[in-house]
Amino acid sequence: MLIPHQLHSDHTRVQYALYPGLGMKHLLPKLTARLQSLDSPASTASVPSFRPTLPKAGEDPLGEEIISHLYFWPRISQFIRPEDVVCTETGTSSFGALEMQLPAKAIYLSQILWGSIGWATGATVGASLAARERQLKGRTLLFTGDGSLQLTVQELSTAIRHGLAPIIFVLNNRGYTIERHLHGMERRYNDVANWCVILSSLTGNRLRLVQEIPAHS
Repeated sequence: MLIPHQLHSDHTRVQYALYPGLGMKHLLPKLTARLQSLDSPASTASVPSFRPTLPKAGEDPLGEEIISHLYFWPRISQFIRPEDVVCTETGTSSFGALEMQLPAKAIYLSQILWGSIGWATGATVGASLAARERQLKGRTLLFTGDGSLQLTVQELSTAIRHGLAPIIFVLNNRGYTIERHLHGMERRYNDVANWCVILSSLTGNRLRLVQEIPAHS
């Protein structure tokens, strides 16, 4: 019989018993310490070496003037530092991140299993706070789309309020592209305002527009 457990930030519930003041932050380390070690053959299996390579001249079908996914993700690998926290949104960002090689002690966060659009923006705020508390020397990076950003962009105000400064990459393809393919390419309710223009108006509040990079397949 499975007994339901609920771990929250400020309390824990085990079936019908409520334990106020006992949050997951205090409980999880103690539970982890009680776990038995796992001796699996997978831990000793050899893993092929992977190094992302930039496309050579003439290899990118979109040409050298366009920053394509073929170029973008291997190039971003060179930008990430040790102890950086990388958050990727479901969809394009999570699949593209498979082409990145992370340095030692970098942390990668994604929830590709559930595919909850907009998750990564809020998660980036939480990751930034956690990195500050753990005194990590790296930065927090968010890779998201303009449609996903549309759903939880209010979390940027939370980041500003707490003095956080995550680096945000918006892969802007002008709307809810997956919804266009599902429900019609010309449906206007899938249009999204140009976030690159909107974010540029917030330059006085710790947000800075670096460059608009179109997303291509």
